[in-house]
Amino acid sequence: MATENTPRIQFFARALGEGPQRSARQRSRARRLARGLTLIELMIVITLIGALMAVIAVGLFSNLAKGEKKAACIGTKNIAAAAKFYMREHASATEDVCPTVDQLASESAKGDRIEGKDPWGRPYEIKCDGADVVVISGGPSKGKKPDDLISSENCKQ
Repeated sequence: MATENTPRIQFFARALGEGPQRSARQRSRARRLARGLTLIELMIVITLIGALMAVIAVGLFSNLAKGEKKAACIGTKNIAAAAKFYMREHASATEDVCPTVDQLASESAKGDRIEGKDPWGRPYEIKCDGADVVVISGGPSKGKKPDDLISSENCKQ
């Protein structure tokens, strides 16, 4: 029985790169695999992973900034609509009533939640001119850059 299995065992040994019939290429490959990674190879892998993470982070943070601006835009529009409703409800013949964000939040229905602060943590500003209401957020630059101002009038939705 042992003689019948010998050719079969030798075949599998050669296929796996074991035994005396290994070529120089197979021996070199086996040594390289047994040796592990060199320091240079490890540094290249870490550099590639770092570059990939940088690309992903840039895309993620740019989308995060766009989302914050969109949230501020939606917030200004919601507060402007609530302020117009408040002005109609509390209008008097003698004076114009321009509500504050706190007044809108205290009088809003339980289902309507008015956020008093923009995504950057600063309060919205309400300006009334007669029946017109404009709500302004300073944007990511805290109002220092005029292009960053987000108002209920200039939202592109």
